Amino acid sequence: MKSLVFKTLLLVSFLLLPLASRGEVGDTLTGYFIEQPGNTFLHVYTNGVWIEFAMLDENYHQIENEFTRGVITVNKKGKSKERMVVRPTGDGMTLKSSKTIRKPHLFKINGRLYKGEEDTIGESLVLQYNQHLLEEVTVKPLPVK
Repeated sequence: MKSLVFKTLLLVSFLLLPLASRGEVGDTLTGYFIEQPGNTFLHVYTNGVWIEFAMLDENYHQIENEFTRGVITVNKKGKSKERMVVRPTGDGMTLKSSKTIRKPHLFKINGRLYKGEEDTIGESLVLQYNQHLLEEVTVKPLPVK
């Protein structure tokens, strides 16, 4: 009985780990930060086995994502290419891959991210992702006006 309770607690804590708050002042964000127009950044990171895309302002606070969907190809070293769709999460703040990526996270991402249903061209995305060479930034406090 104790084993079942322990396994249940372990499973619940594993499932709730990605729900931890992100973007609080002083937090450290890891991933790749691609500069966008208007002093914003596209934050590309892995959350467990998922690839996620979020928009950050100049102080690295999460803002509403301007991208609504995407298509990417993930080319893992020594493996075959995997095509996948990138869809919005329930909160609408991030985009999440439709397939999982097993570790180690060493792969190349090629694809397009689209801004709305009318967008047929999209924005090109090419990124060499290496879990050992991630950038780190600290969330800054918002300026007082």
